[in-house]
Amino acid sequence: MRASVDGRPEDGLSSAMDPAGLSPASLDPSTRDAAHPDRRQGQLQTDGERNPRSAGRVAAVLFAVAGLVAFASAATPGSRPAALVVIGTVDLLIAGLAWWAPWDRLGRRWLLGLALAALAIISGSMWVTGSEPVQFVPFFVLLFVWIGLCLPPWTGLWLSPTAAIAYVAPLVATGAPAQAIGFVVVVMPVAVVVAEVIARQVAFLQDALEQVGRSERWRADLMWILAHDVRSPLTAVEGALELLDRCADRLDEATRRKVLDAAFRQTRRIRQLATGLLDLDRVESGALRIDRQAVELARAAKDAAGYVGDADIRVAVEPGVSVWADADRLEQVLVNLISNALVHGRPPVDVTAETSEGRVEISVRDHGPGVPPDAQQALFEPFSHAETTHGSVGLGLWIARQLVEAHGGAITYESAHPGARFVVRLPQPANAPPADPGHLTRRHIKSPVGGSD
Repeated sequence: MRASVDGRPEDGLSSAMDPAGLSPASLDPSTRDAAHPDRRQGQLQTDGERNPRSAGRVAAVLFAVAGLVAFASAATPGSRPAALVVIGTVDLLIAGLAWWAPWDRLGRRWLLGLALAALAIISGSMWVTGSEPVQFVPFFVLLFVWIGLCLPPWTGLWLSPTAAIAYVAPLVATGAPAQAIGFVVVVMPVAVVVAEVIARQVAFLQDALEQVGRSERWRADLMWILAHDVRSPLTAVEGALELLDRCADRLDEATRRKVLDAAFRQTRRIRQLATGLLDLDRVESGALRIDRQAVELARAAKDAAGYVGDADIRVAVEPGVSVWADADRLEQVLVNLISNALVHGRPPVDVTAETSEGRVEISVRDHGPGVPPDAQQALFEPFSHAETTHGSVGLGLWIARQLVEAHGGAITYESAHPGARFVVRLPQPANAPPADPGHLTRRHIKSPVGGSD
């Protein structure tokens, strides 16, 4: 660290004074995923299990095996080699189409065509060869196993009438005995049950894999935050202290104050991060406790605005308006919303309130570009792209939602034209639900990695 002759910092101290402390790219989730491709492994595996191309290629292998069996059967005494060669050739042709077809573009619904083609081939083979129907039962069961593995659970039941016709029609055409035809009432239910059981097990395993993937991404995101959101502010504070230590006698009062203010901003950032991570832990463990009482909203909003320390915050709340809330948690919600508005929007930030049907609607609005429609759905998710693209931690809105819902309230986003508006709805004291002894209320809060505590 060096200071110039006029006492102003060099070597990037101006960037260290940035309250955000981080570049947008460093916190962009897509950048993190590109730098650490293993973080997406769980999701990629899950997507691969559901990929129509994988299902099509599995079907291609089954058709190829069936074709080879047909060619092998053609060489056995007493068979119909010409018919079996034709059947085997058709099987291999369909196998080639199934292997090379653009399933990613066609979609899963076209896989039903493969199932119908398989039923047609099995039915035609039964009619042409005149073999015992029991020899074709394994092919029906194998088809339904593939359906259970690769298609939605309802598919097996939906195809069962067609499969029954495919089984019965050649038997009727060849004059098979009634006992063989009646065997369909055993074959079809067994095949459908097999498909249903397999489909549900696959769905369960896919959900479990998604849960593991979410947990892994959650852990990796936390490690990223600890590595970057703590290191960068500490570097800025270290740089400011080093500058003051080495160059204090050459810095004028205004420059010293600027350096100290930058260091204080960074320490506040670390404290906010620590508070957020502690709240995150409390939410996951179900230990977040809310001490609710009548809170004067105007004072809480002014305290929150003063904590953020920006002159571009306008608080317009009528005196006497109160909400039934935990004062500290309410202030934390307002601080998160105001900070979010200042980081992602444009000043001024307006904090207003209206009463309606026993509830208070608290509005925090900025005058920026607003939130793109494709990002609105994930606004309140932890580490959402909408919150992390401008150098913020990505927990503020998620924590705000958890705290508001712990109060029995709700938080929503609205486009303000221009700007973004977040509306918090909380009960007034006169309409508050009965509190637990000591006003301590433990709420059921959703874990950020899925499930609830």
